[in-house]
Amino acid sequence: MRINPPDPWVLIGKIGKAHGLDGSVRVWPEADLGEIFDNQVPLKIWFPSKEPGMDLAPLSVQETSEAWLVRWEGVTDREAARSLCNAWIVALREDLPEPEEDRAYWDDLIGARVETKEGESVGVVIEIHEGPAQDALEIERENGGRFLLPLSEEVDADLIRSRSEGEANRLTVNMPDGIIQATSLEPLDRPRKRVRREQARERVKNRRRDE
Repeated sequence: MRINPPDPWVLIGKIGKAHGLDGSVRVWPEADLGEIFDNQVPLKIWFPSKEPGMDLAPLSVQETSEAWLVRWEGVTDREAARSLCNAWIVALREDLPEPEEDRAYWDDLIGARVETKEGESVGVVIEIHEGPAQDALEIERENGGRFLLPLSEEVDADLIRSRSEGEANRLTVNMPDGIIQATSLEPLDRPRKRVRREQARERVKNRRRDE
């Protein structure tokens, strides 16, 4: 389950297992890490239930087909790298570069209301799944059903950021024929579904309150 850092922090990635003996770790992205590293965005480490703590400054980065390999300043051996396993990387929203016109931070997509280009309601984005060819949005419908919508050229997703306090972002899409049936997922159990909805709503409220 995707977790939310305290506002105004934004998830950038998650640290995985140590790689090698020099302190390098695997990092699973939650944003465009290449752009973030290029812009030298200040990063911090975050463990859930705590406030963001230690600063993270990359010494070397390498993108692979599965994850990024990163060596951080001050993390010099495998033991130190292991202590970071399962920690999250966060950044202040104000420090992040504006995404390109056809791109968005994943943080902006979670909780977004999905509509067709014609204005028909589809559901709410509750998760993002990375894929080798393209990412996919996990969308929860009003009836509790879920399905995956690939972020393909055919779907042509367009994010419309809300400027009103308490309102979620909107995502307009083209719905391929039969996509809901083809990618349908098992309904979430009620407690988990309620938690996801409440998290998305609370995140929107907090973000608008801080703007």
